[in-house]
Amino acid sequence: RFERDTITYNAAIRSCDWCGAWQQALHLMYDTTERSVARNVLTYRAAISACLTGAQWQPSLDLLRDMWIGRVEMDAFTCKSALAACRLGSQWWRAAQLFREMADR
Repeated sequence: RFERDTITYNAAIRSCDWCGAWQQALHLMYDTTERSVARNVLTYRAAISACLTGAQWQPSLDLLRDMWIGRVEMDAFTCKSALAACRLGSQWWRAAQLFREMADR
């Protein structure tokens, strides 16, 4: 039996990204909330990357917004992945809107 902690979830979510299993990555992300497991930039980075792999712009932006609301430090790779997911979904304006909201607060 293994301990379900941030490191374990990060590894599992990253594995989902590598396999193209974006739905499972999101399920694991939300499971961290149910189990009160802390999320960090690596957790979000892996989940947003999985969304990019699956060309899922909406969950990508939702996760980026969660990071901002939760005051999780964002890095360039995470933001770039969310923007790339928006590009794949032809949703540039949504990404721009989110970044404007963040700048205004």
